[in-house]
Amino acid sequence: MARTQRTPHALTDRVAAGLRAAAAVGNLTATDIAAELGTTRQRVARWLRGMTAIDTDELGRIAEVLGVDPVDLIRPPRNE
Repeated sequence: MARTQRTPHALTDRVAAGLRAAAAVGNLTATDIAAELGTTRQRVARWLRGMTAIDTDELGRIAEVLGVDPVDLIRPPRNE
């Protein structure tokens, strides 16, 4: 299987960082999140690594599972 090349996108990377932080706070794994969303662990792992962009509907569902406001997933860290 060919490895997918990724072009960095600031917003996608910021959302991925927000997802990782929220998942860590909730002590949730990619498998946990995938089960709650009814998707695959691989898909969630790609979101967590910033390999795949998330559409706004997905972002809302993911935020709900993580127990955060969707804005918290896209807001830059306070030190930026």
